[in-house]
Amino acid sequence: MSYNTIGYHTVEDRGNIDYIEEHAPFKCENKWAWLSDGYYFWENDYERAFEWGGNNYSDGFVILKFHLANLKLLDLVGNREHQQ
Repeated sequence: MSYNTIGYHTVEDRGNIDYIEEHAPFKCENKWAWLSDGYYFWENDYERAFEWGGNNYSDGFVILKFHLANLKLLDLVGNREHQQ
């Protein structure tokens, strides 16, 4: 199955927008990552990306929009089958 969807990637704003635009998306290698190392996106959901950024980056954040095509995606928030 292939997808053609929008992915919103939320990152901390460290005043380095040029670096973000040149290097994003960023791989999450945090020990608290949901499924271990990987690239995390909010699928077609800008509001969730904004909410997550506000809850995790008190000094500000940036939301980047990506076109994700031909990828197998897991919905870890709204799809119980994918969560299992």
